[in-house]
Amino acid sequence: MLRPEIIFLNLFLNLLAGTQPIEVLVPGEVEIVELRLDGVTVASRTTPPWSFTVDLGNGILPHRLTAVAVDSAGNSVAETSRLINLGLRSADCRLVPEIPGRTLSLVCKSVTDSKILNAEILMDGRRVDLNADWSIPLPQDGGAHLVSATVEFDGGDVVREEAFVSTGGGASLVSDLTAVTARFKPSEAEISPENIQARHRETGAPLQIRAIERGKPLVVAIVSREARRRLAMQEILTVRTEREGRRRATHGSDVLLDRVEELESSVGSPDWVNPILRQVDPVVDPQSGDGLAPSLFPMTDPVTLGLQSFRQLSVGPWEQGKDEIQRISDALVVAGALATAEKSPRTVLLIIYRDDEDESWQTPDQALTYLNALGVPLVIWTTGGRKGVESQWGQATKVIDRTESMIDAAEDLNRFLSQEWVVWVEGSWLPGEVGV
Repeated sequence: MLRPEIIFLNLFLNLLAGTQPIEVLVPGEVEIVELRLDGVTVASRTTPPWSFTVDLGNGILPHRLTAVAVDSAGNSVAETSRLINLGLRSADCRLVPEIPGRTLSLVCKSVTDSKILNAEILMDGRRVDLNADWSIPLPQDGGAHLVSATVEFDGGDVVREEAFVSTGGGASLVSDLTAVTARFKPSEAEISPENIQARHRETGAPLQIRAIERGKPLVVAIVSREARRRLAMQEILTVRTEREGRRRATHGSDVLLDRVEELESSVGSPDWVNPILRQVDPVVDPQSGDGLAPSLFPMTDPVTLGLQSFRQLSVGPWEQGKDEIQRISDALVVAGALATAEKSPRTVLLIIYRDDEDESWQTPDQALTYLNALGVPLVIWTTGGRKGVESQWGQATKVIDRTESMIDAAEDLNRFLSQEWVVWVEGSWLPGEVGV
């Protein structure tokens, strides 16, 4: 008899909510196929086709979707799980044992047929050359090793995959790793897997930490049209040359100019964490309808976040076209998913004005709930109307209505990012399941 092997036929490329069709492929003979959402059975069938309808709820949240094949004796004979609503990318890579105990292979797939431009493998932090068959040799020391693969595709996707490999006795055990962000204030020397603990939030069971790293932080910014217009009109962070010397155009303050230059010169220094900045435009075509396909929201290429990058926040379209609508909450959800996919310290930066229109499918509360479930922090800046913004979003907000306040906000953001770390926990977990 053919041993059942379950395969999800859905690609899960978009962020999903509401009623969704799910289809699985189950070769071989089974009595029942059950579909479980976050551990709870929500549908079952006794005959093919193995097609189901699952209600994911009104708000977008990360979920674990599991398909289980059961035989006539009531035993589970096969199962497979997918974590959905966690990241946005059209390519995926896995590290799998090729020759048990001797080699590990990098296996990648792309639903858009993107080609691999570059692949780098690190073992315990040291680069390892890939063989022609996309495999690497494993040390024959009977020890345990952290393997990390970073793969760049020509479609723009950059996929990072990690595995914890234990070798010995002619076999190899490959464990999945989950990236969880945590904030620590102690010095770097005091932070190590030995003195940090992780537990399953529901059961309290201890989880194994395999590595802790700083990584390069990612800031995903959403700037509303009105906020962008006001930033540009105020000429925030713009300096000019005058005969008497360089001065701030609006304030004419040498002290303020010194702070601008100090911030600019700090980029690349130990005091500046050199985060990567990407922007998600909240203005989309009105025919986009409900749902959150990432392709609806234009995104900028990543750049290192310095003074010039902050200036770019005011560059771009100011006016909203007649054939466009603004979806701020939806863009916030997409930004959270984009940040989560990078497996690095991450923060979403929202820059808005008090009277911004928002025709989103998701409400602000639903967007905030999603970010909290992902463990992605949200920082909010406003170009005016702080009380109204804080009332709508329920958290403290920085006002950036002049150059000095923008510099203060940038420095606060840098301090916040400097305290974020990535903790690699053994196993495949949803972000909300792990407490560090």
